[in-house]
Amino acid sequence: MATLTLLIFVTLALASTGSDQLFRLATGPKGGEAYKSSSGKMGAGTVVVNGSSLLCPPREGNYSTALFNRICQVSGFETVKKVLPRFQTAHSHRAGYGWARKQKFVAFRGASCTETSDCDLTEEDILPMYDHPCSIDEVLTLYCSGERFTVKEMAILANPTGDRGDGSLDFRKFSASSGSLVLYIHDVRTDKTVTSLVKFPSWTSTYFSYAITSICKHQGYLGGLGRAHSDVTYENRLSVGFLEQNNIGTMVHTISCTSRSIRDPVNECSFEVIDEEPFDPEESVVAVCGVRSEPAN
Repeated sequence: MATLTLLIFVTLALASTGSDQLFRLATGPKGGEAYKSSSGKMGAGTVVVNGSSLLCPPREGNYSTALFNRICQVSGFETVKKVLPRFQTAHSHRAGYGWARKQKFVAFRGASCTETSDCDLTEEDILPMYDHPCSIDEVLTLYCSGERFTVKEMAILANPTGDRGDGSLDFRKFSASSGSLVLYIHDVRTDKTVTSLVKFPSWTSTYFSYAITSICKHQGYLGGLGRAHSDVTYENRLSVGFLEQNNIGTMVHTISCTSRSIRDPVNECSFEVIDEEPFDPEESVVAVCGVRSEPAN
């Protein structure tokens, strides 16, 4: 998965107010930094506005998902997973009562957030406490995802006849026991799904070997090993022309599993996705799987 760095106090400049920080997420008895899970996949915290106010629900309707995504992003995460009132959240995921009760409670009159990168908020949009009373139980806590990219599906594909397909990428038609490892990657920032190869490592660690074995088992084989695209014959991989025809990119730079017995490599293994650094598709991974452990469907 994409490795993200926690940036709690990111500056959000507002031309109309000169405010150097509009949002952050707070936890703990002194309203400190946001909670971040040990894996970095989840963050949480009470929403703090302008450094000293807590965010109430709106007077009517709901705030936009784009606004919540923006708050997660300036707090070092990627996208909102859920929004809860304070009383429904775990103690470690919210600001402590003693600190929270001393803050102002505010709400937004409106926010023109059509994109997560464009939230046009000014101080005039913030309703003071007396205009919008709200209990401490109601102030909002956000749960954020720390992952920009998530793997949705994987396949082992080859086109030994030279058939390049029609661009729809029919996994069943090109499925093979030995073939290029192809992953479906969802980008939560853009809400788009792309297909990607996996870069063959400069040295094959035990965790990489575990990953290939787990993936082969997940595909119905007893096991397997990883080879470089350039080291296998054309019958056992996708051609470069196929990759171009089906818009298969090169984003996943690392794949690893902690055990060869993992049953669900999509959700249990780690994938480092780097969209800024494409690699030569002939440097990609080919999975060479063994005998089937069960009859093919």
